[in-house]
Amino acid sequence: MTVEVQTKAKLPQLSSDKQLTFIKLAVLSMAAILSFATRLFSVLRFESVIHEFDPYFNYRTTRYLTEEGFYNFHNWFDDRAWYPLGRIIGGTIYPGLMVTSATLYNMMQFLNITIDIRNVCVFLAPFFSSLTTIVTYLLTKELKDEGAGLVAAAMIAIVPGYISRSVAGSYDNEGIAIFCMLLTYYFWIKAVSSWGGYVFPNQLDPTSRASPNAASAGSPLECKISPWTGRFYSLLDPSYAKNHIPIIASVSEHQPTSWSSFYFDLQVLVFLFPAGLYFCFSKLTDANIFIILYGVLSIYFAGVMVRLMLVLAPVMCIVSGVAASSLLSLHVKDIEPKVEKHDKKKKHENNLVFRSEVGALFVCVLGCLLISYVFHCTWVTSEAYSSPSIVLSARAHDGARIIFDDFREAYTWLKMNTPEDSKVMSWWDYGYQITAMANRTVIVDNNTWNNTHISRVGQAMAST
Repeated sequence: MTVEVQTKAKLPQLSSDKQLTFIKLAVLSMAAILSFATRLFSVLRFESVIHEFDPYFNYRTTRYLTEEGFYNFHNWFDDRAWYPLGRIIGGTIYPGLMVTSATLYNMMQFLNITIDIRNVCVFLAPFFSSLTTIVTYLLTKELKDEGAGLVAAAMIAIVPGYISRSVAGSYDNEGIAIFCMLLTYYFWIKAVSSWGGYVFPNQLDPTSRASPNAASAGSPLECKISPWTGRFYSLLDPSYAKNHIPIIASVSEHQPTSWSSFYFDLQVLVFLFPAGLYFCFSKLTDANIFIILYGVLSIYFAGVMVRLMLVLAPVMCIVSGVAASSLLSLHVKDIEPKVEKHDKKKKHENNLVFRSEVGALFVCVLGCLLISYVFHCTWVTSEAYSSPSIVLSARAHDGARIIFDDFREAYTWLKMNTPEDSKVMSWWDYGYQITAMANRTVIVDNNTWNNTHISRVGQAMAST
């Protein structure tokens, strides 16, 4: 007996703080892994393949960057696009996506990890979505506490509004843009909370409280940096694109958002968001004011253009995480052990009748809502957002899946059966894919910068 007691006493015991830290780390790690795993349905179903249209241009330019280096990439004149005009690549793209992929590729090559640049492009968005989960936790923790941060991290890991632009193979700017945006917000809030001198760099922004001279000096610089295009004017005036630039209005993702889309992409977050705003209003710190403004503006922009649901999804997760955590903390405290009969009179006198029962009921209802959120997000991700447009699928009468690979077969036919100096005329939707997969010169592509070219191609195709 003495030996057993001494042995038990020698076993290391984790303190409650360390146990809590371990649990938080485990939950956050699981959320990050889940964020990566839920974006792999398309790879498991269709193989490792680039999706959609713009990602093929991004993949082609990334491959050129890794083969030729940044200097040649920045000065690259692409003679296979917009024949006979061509395109200067370095001055007409946002190179952050390509540089990030090339950097990761070179790092893995340095570590003798053999991987093709295509697979780096395919899995880049799921990788950064895991990092977005961690940043969401850190950002929400600054607004409320660690519990709210963990709930928000779990929500953004599977929210369809974000998954729609970050599945494996969706190699577009949004794959890293949301992570960079939230990381910027986190650093800004940390600067506000840790250094009062944050007001000095803020004065460099002409939209802040700056002097007229500073504003007049800063405004031209900002307009070189952030040019306004037809898409941005459409946010302020939804009829602008329809009246002035029909080609923008013709794209499906530029259409106004229907009410059903909000529920489809956000589900229970739509109901938790107002409660989260209430809790943020109850304690108006700089961070809370910022997140409230971010949320309100995102709702407006997402209503104008369906593709901006992507910008709304993170703030919905953050504010809903605050709401869920606050409501659970509030009602869990009300759940008490059953009181003996002689204490019931005292409960009636203190107006505490059925308080623990109501608290337990609320926790159960909220738990059921969150469980339904998990099932909804999984179904939407699997069925709606994991089917690349380059490979089509359908169900046979017996339920078997049928794969239609006609697009890639057609592009392969072009590559193998046409001269290398051929000029291909197609509608602009397929320009990037033809250039990247068939390696042929096209007259128009998805850049849509020359309306004259596109209108002439449309006129030719519509003519007898």
